[in-house]
Amino acid sequence: MKTGVAAGDSNWCYRSFRSDASALEVLYQVTVTDSETFVAISLLLALVALAACYIPARRATKVDPLVALRYELMILLSGMLQLVGLSRKDFVVTTKS
Repeated sequence: MKTGVAAGDSNWCYRSFRSDASALEVLYQVTVTDSETFVAISLLLALVALAACYIPARRATKVDPLVALRYELMILLSGMLQLVGLSRKDFVVTTKS
């Protein structure tokens, strides 16, 4: 197990050094120790993560909790009926007039 971890760590180190070298070829006037770039990219990633959390949470607050619970219960019961080989049509009561 330890040799696998060591091999993975050495592979990770090699790839990180190679990606630094290839990134320097692509990015114009960016060095490995460019602090402004690291801060800007860190802030950009933090904003993207914040938006990825905020947008679904904002949409979830607009849903009526009872409607959501009924939907989840319907999905759960449909799955349970499928496990025993039945469908919701088996439980529909029809009245003759």
